[in-house]
Amino acid sequence: MDCAGNIYERCAVLMGLTAIGLAGGILGSGLNGKFGIQPSDAMFGNIVTSSVQAPAATSGSCQMVASRQPPAVSSWTAENNLEWCNAINHEGPVWTDPRHPACYPIGVPKWHPEDNIIVTLPNPADCAVSVSDTWTIAGWHVTYVQLAPNAVFTPPQLSWAVQSMLKVYRGSVIDVGENGVMNEDLQWETFTTTPPLASRSLKVPHFVREVRAGTSGAVFAWFTVPSVMLEQAVTNMGAAPATTIGGPFSNLLNWRTFADRSNDTQFSPNFWNMPGIKLNENDGTHLTYNQWWTNSESDPVDGGYHNHGDTFANNTFAELHMTMYAATASAGMQTQMPNTQNQQVQENPSQIPDLPGAGTWYGQNDMSEVQLVLPMPPGYAHGPLWAVNADGTPRTCAGSGRVVYPFHRLVLGTNPADLNGGTAIGPFSDPPRYQLWMAFEHLPGDVNIPPQMLAAWHNAYLQNEDGTNC
Repeated sequence: MDCAGNIYERCAVLMGLTAIGLAGGILGSGLNGKFGIQPSDAMFGNIVTSSVQAPAATSGSCQMVASRQPPAVSSWTAENNLEWCNAINHEGPVWTDPRHPACYPIGVPKWHPEDNIIVTLPNPADCAVSVSDTWTIAGWHVTYVQLAPNAVFTPPQLSWAVQSMLKVYRGSVIDVGENGVMNEDLQWETFTTTPPLASRSLKVPHFVREVRAGTSGAVFAWFTVPSVMLEQAVTNMGAAPATTIGGPFSNLLNWRTFADRSNDTQFSPNFWNMPGIKLNENDGTHLTYNQWWTNSESDPVDGGYHNHGDTFANNTFAELHMTMYAATASAGMQTQMPNTQNQQVQENPSQIPDLPGAGTWYGQNDMSEVQLVLPMPPGYAHGPLWAVNADGTPRTCAGSGRVVYPFHRLVLGTNPADLNGGTAIGPFSDPPRYQLWMAFEHLPGDVNIPPQMLAAWHNAYLQNEDGTNC
């Protein structure tokens, strides 16, 4: 379902919203009329639409320009003088396509190198505040904001029944909650990363009425979602809320199974992907890439344990993830802890069960290192899983330039019987629920970790300083 009309029309589950919305309206009348929202009569199944004011997109020199990435590789060959890009008629899994990344913009994934939405930021020297249009992704609303140093973004006041969240891409913001470090001015400063090997909420307290950039400015995503949506489950990828999508060029935002998108049948049919929004700086250089993933709790994990071993200097990234809809209470990220030893590690079965995607479930899971799970409820993101230098910068390989990663993946905490000696552990829900999460793929230079977030005490393992995995 596309939310018609105003992109900020709320798509929220009816159950409980009427009472909450009316209560919010009463409270808003007593405090400030802008707080109240009223559900409309527009219905879609069990979905009711109610309107909330969107952040106004800026125009003129402060406009963030959304465009469709040129669909043909020929548009990039002139720049790179690679005429052979158009001559190659590649077939087979995307991993074997020789055109990536040379024939495509930096930052776009192999499985979706064309038809991404590109949002180009204006020059912050020309405008203090720049606000993009708003996109709706699975019922959540996301707006991109750029602030010059010390500039202030004033979002619309929201009902108490609507939750806002903030994810920094570059720079920092001041006093939007305690998610960061307290600086020398006794202000809470929020950066691109949260502490390593932990998950933190990105929710913005309702009392926050403005977002101020730090001394280096800021670029961030501003999310709003009806609070009742945080308690909903995705059980069907062909229905709302998964299909509640809108915004400029939203026809490019579509769910497909990853097996289909990658042209690789090893992946489970319950593993879905939706690319992608790419943010560029005003000079056209890459800033970040966003995409969305889902997997059913009837599958143990997503596409498999991986360590970004196929990336290199000009396409490497440091990724963070935020849960939008949770499949189970323990769903989150699983990561290996290099230079540790699990004395009770269990080997993978000699015969991998003949289940869709089972081959990817087991990959690297029986390595001898201790493996940590970070549960992530809706609105929570994890901190760095990559290797970190003592000064907080990401460790990179001397030869390839890629960010050093341990093996990591999404984990749902459920196993079918064949994976547990005949004893079923989940799925816990009927029908099974999908974990739906958003990936933030950052440039290595934008994810330096403040020293206060690192543990320097002996044997305290808050960051991984292993740089040998190159």
